[in-house]
Amino acid sequence: LFSFTDGDFSGGTHLGTVGSGYMGAKDINVALDQQDGFGTSVALNAAGNRMASGAYLDDGTGSDPTGNYGAVHLFSFEDTSFSGGRQVGIIGHGYTANNNLDVPIGGGTGAADWFGAAVALNAAADRMAVGAWYDDGFGDSLDGSGAVYLFSFTDGNFSGGALEGVIGHGYGGGNNV
Repeated sequence: LFSFTDGDFSGGTHLGTVGSGYMGAKDINVALDQQDGFGTSVALNAAGNRMASGAYLDDGTGSDPTGNYGAVHLFSFEDTSFSGGRQVGIIGHGYTANNNLDVPIGGGTGAADWFGAAVALNAAADRMAVGAWYDDGFGDSLDGSGAVYLFSFTDGNFSGGALEGVIGHGYGGGNNV
């Protein structure tokens, strides 16, 4: 996590780190497994107080220890100086507690879909797009074709997360394309 004195990235200052084992004043220690690929993609909202970070090789929760489904970790900060940072949820295979959201990645097995390889947040942090680089299409119908998952939240704190639609091969009906 960095702060700058202006929009030209002058006066850069390292304020903290988000990841496994970090314990400094503005660090956030995240429970990760080896080779989750956490931090491959990162999005910060316009206010600078909400962050999403992809972990494209996350195995999810459950019985498959090598699924590489992927996940997105959600973080909240008290201010633009990254004070009071905390993890507020995870979106991915099998995550269900608190602000977590279990996502049926791939509309089939979802294994090795690399969900979280790309993330984007809107300014208010109440909408998010997540890329799944190796998504195999709905029902695993087209190997490695990729997809984008669209999420909404009831507020800018990542509450009430819902999968609104998927853009990719074979996804149809509702908001799917």
